[in-house]
Amino acid sequence: MVAPGQQASILESPALSGEEANSLRAMGLRPGAAVRVVRVGQPTILEILSCGGPACGQCGCRMGLARGVAERVLVQPLPTGVEP
Repeated sequence: MVAPGQQASILESPALSGEEANSLRAMGLRPGAAVRVVRVGQPTILEILSCGGPACGQCGCRMGLARGVAERVLVQPLPTGVEP
């Protein structure tokens, strides 16, 4: 569990259906993306800090995920003070 305000890196999420994973990737939430948790709950709100792609700059956009989807997205918390 990642707390609000904490940063994390997105990992592969095998519990997501192919359609869910493709939709999230299209919106920038893909393995290697760095996010900040804004809110945990319904919806869970994530701020995408960087999408992990070669042409990606700092995004800063926010995305709301249904609790059931958010619970199946695997993340690795980033150490405090590490910039994505």
